[in-house]
Amino acid sequence: MLTRSYKTSSWSFIFATALIILSAVFIRMQMMPIDDLPSDADNNVFSAGRAFDILTTLTDQDVAHTVDSEENRQVAEQIIEKIQRLGFTAEQQKTQVCLDYETGSARCTHVNNIIVTIDGTESDDGILLSAHYDSVPSAEGASDAMAAVATLLETLRLIRQSTPPKNRLVFLFNEGEEYGLMGARAFMRDHPQAKNLKIALNIEARGTSGQSVMFETAENSGWLVDLYSKSTPAPLTSSIFYEAYKVLPNDTDLTVFKEYGLQGLNFAHGENLAHYHTPLDNSQRLNKGSLQHHGDNIWGVLKTLKDSDLTKVESGNKVFTDYAGLFVISWDESNNLLIASLLIAVSVTLLAMFKLSETVTVSRVLLTVLSGLLIVVIVALVGMYYQYLMQWLTGKQAPWTANGLPMRFGLWLVSLIILLTTGRIFLKRTQPIESLVGLSLLWSLLSIAFAFLAPGVTIIFALAAMVTLGGLVLLLLVNRKMRKGQQTNIETFAIVTAVLSSVCFIAMAFVFEKLLTFHLSIAVATMIGFGLITLLPIIVASPVIHQSYAKAIISLGVLWILTTVWAITQQAYSSDAPQHLNIRYIVKESEHRIALHNQERDIPEAIMNAFDNNFENQAVYPWSTGNFPVVKVESQRVPTVSVSVDYVSRGSDGRVADVLINSPQKDFFELRVFIPKTSELITIKNGEDILWYDEETAYSSDYYEYRCRGDECAKRKLRMSYGVDEPLTIMSVTIYKQLPEQYQYLSELKGETAVSVHDGDKTVIISEHKL
Repeated sequence: MLTRSYKTSSWSFIFATALIILSAVFIRMQMMPIDDLPSDADNNVFSAGRAFDILTTLTDQDVAHTVDSEENRQVAEQIIEKIQRLGFTAEQQKTQVCLDYETGSARCTHVNNIIVTIDGTESDDGILLSAHYDSVPSAEGASDAMAAVATLLETLRLIRQSTPPKNRLVFLFNEGEEYGLMGARAFMRDHPQAKNLKIALNIEARGTSGQSVMFETAENSGWLVDLYSKSTPAPLTSSIFYEAYKVLPNDTDLTVFKEYGLQGLNFAHGENLAHYHTPLDNSQRLNKGSLQHHGDNIWGVLKTLKDSDLTKVESGNKVFTDYAGLFVISWDESNNLLIASLLIAVSVTLLAMFKLSETVTVSRVLLTVLSGLLIVVIVALVGMYYQYLMQWLTGKQAPWTANGLPMRFGLWLVSLIILLTTGRIFLKRTQPIESLVGLSLLWSLLSIAFAFLAPGVTIIFALAAMVTLGGLVLLLLVNRKMRKGQQTNIETFAIVTAVLSSVCFIAMAFVFEKLLTFHLSIAVATMIGFGLITLLPIIVASPVIHQSYAKAIISLGVLWILTTVWAITQQAYSSDAPQHLNIRYIVKESEHRIALHNQERDIPEAIMNAFDNNFENQAVYPWSTGNFPVVKVESQRVPTVSVSVDYVSRGSDGRVADVLINSPQKDFFELRVFIPKTSELITIKNGEDILWYDEETAYSSDYYEYRCRGDECAKRKLRMSYGVDEPLTIMSVTIYKQLPEQYQYLSELKGETAVSVHDGDKTVIISEHKL
C-alpha cells in the first residue's frame, strides 16, 4: 500500500527558503575580494600593497596608452626599468603584425613586446606568464590590464628571492591585446622562446573589482586545475564558465596560446563592469583585494609548476567547479558519461525499489521530472521578457547599471511565483518522496544530456544528482518503510538536499549576473530556476500550494510589483556606474557633422542645448547603414590627408597599384581604407605581410576593409592587387585621438552619468580617392 498522503506546515517551506536565502548570502560574501596584504608584508609572500605601488607608478600620467603610441612607449620604458631594478634582463621584440580575418577585413599594427627569460636549471621546457600593457583609447587601464602587469612584476620579485626554477620561465608583457591579441600573435609566431613553451598562465580583467576567477582552461589542462585547486586561498572557478565564455564574442591572449598547443589557465576579475573600458578604469577604483587574489593564484600555481617535471604531466581535460568558494570538485571529462550513466542507474534502481514497496507511483515521479523542466523553461523565458519589460518601461538599454538589486529581487520573486503556481497545477497530489525521486532522475538525465552537449556543464547537474541520491539512500537506511510517524524524516531530508543541491546553481546565477549582467537575464534566470526546483519536495506537501496558495501568491505578487516599481523609478545610471557615450567629429568632403555613439536614446541635455536640439538620426558612415544622432556644424580646421598612386602593372587580368597614404602625425590614431567590392580585390601587401581578400565575404555589403592603428600607420604604402582593369575609387578614413579643439568642451557636457567607452571621442576624416 502507498503511504497515506500527508501535509507539512508552511514553516517547512519558509524554513527551507530561508536557508537557501542564507546560503545565497553566504555564497555572495564568499565572492567578495579577499583581504590584501600591505606593502610591508613578509618578503616571501605576494603583496597587493607592493603590486599596487608598482601600478600607481605605471599609471601616474592618468592617460590612455594605446598600441604603438608615445604614451605606451613611456609605459614600456617604466616596465623595463622595473625589470632591470629586480636584476633581470628585459628583451624587446619590435615588429609589425597583421591579422587577416578572412571575412573581407584585415588589420595591422606595430608592437613592442617585453620579454624576461629565466633559464631553468634542469629543463628548457618553458612556462609562459602573460599580461598586456596597452589600454583602450578611453581608459587609463589600471585594471585592464596594468593590474596583471603589476602582478607579474611582483611575481618576478618573488622569483628573484626563491630557489632557481628547474623549468624555464618566460614573462611576456605584450602590446596590442586590445587591438586583436597582436602582441601574443607576434610572440608565438616569431620569437624563438615560443618554441619550447608548454604552459601559459594569463591574467585579464573585465571590471575593477571582484575575485580572481579562473574562467578558462586550455586543452589537456586538467592537471593544472588540480594544481590550482590545491594552491588557491579562495577558489572561484567552474568549467561551466568556459562553456558560457565560448558563445560570447570575446577572446584573450590565451586564445592565441591555445592555437599553438599550449596548456594553460586564464584568470580575470569581473565586477564593476560599468567601469570596463571607460575612464573609470583607474587606480583609484581598482580593488586591491582583486590584485591580491591574482597574485595568490599565480604564485600559488607557479611555486609548484616551476619545479615540476613537465614531461610527466597527465593529459586530458577535467570538469570542475568550486563549492561555495570552499573547495573545488573535479573529475576527468572522459568520465562524464560513466558518472552520468551510474547516476541514471542508481536513480532508476531507487525508483524501482520505492515502486516495489508501494511508496511512489511512477507517473507522479515522471510528472516531477517534466514539471521541473517546465518550471526552468518558463523561468528562463520570463527572465528574458522581464529584462525586455524593464528596458521598455524605462526606455533604457541597461536600467540596472547603477543598482542591480531590484532587478535581482524581481527575477527571484517572479521565479518563486512560477514555482508555486506550477507546483499547484501539476503536483498537488505528489508526495515529497516522489518529488525527491523525480529530482534525482531529472538531475541524472540532465547530466547525461550535457555529457554530450556541453561537457563542462555536466558537473553541476551531476553534483545535484549525487546530493539528492545520497539523501534518498540515507532516507532508506533510516526508514526501511514509510510509516506513520516517520514523515519528519522525509521533510528533513528534503530540506537538506534542497539547500545542498541549490548551492551550485545559486553561485552560477551570481557569477552570470556579475560577468554577463542582466543583458543576459535568460542565463541568470535559468540558474535561478534550477536552484528553486530543489524546493519541489517541500512545497508539494506544504499548505503554500494548497490552502495558503492565494495568500502566498498575492504576497509575492505585491512584492514583485513594488520591486518592479523600484526598478523602473530608480536612476539607471550614476557617476560610479555611467552610461556610455562617444562623440565623433566627422568630416566628409565639405560637410562637417557631430555624431553621437550613444548607448541610450536620450541625449544629455547640455549637449542637446549646445546644438539647439537639432540632432537627427541618420546614417553617417558610407560603409554602414547604422543610424546615429547627427547634427551639422561649422567646419573646423582638420588635418589634410594626401593619397597618391603609382601603377606597377595593368592589364586585362587587373591592376597592381602602390597606394601611398600620408596623414599628419600629430594625434594620429588609426587609418582605415575601404575598397569597393566591385574591384575584385585580391591582396593588399603591407610591408612584408600579404593580406588575402580573394573570394572572401565582404566586410560590408559594398566594401572590403583594411585597418592600421598606431603611430607607424600615419604613413602607409599599400600594394593593392585587384581584378578589374579600370580606375578604382577607394575611401580613406583617418581617425585622430580627440575632437577638434573647438569641440573638446563637448566631452565635459556629458555630465557625471555618461562617459566615453572603448575607442572614445574621435575626429574622423573621410575622403574618396580615384586611383
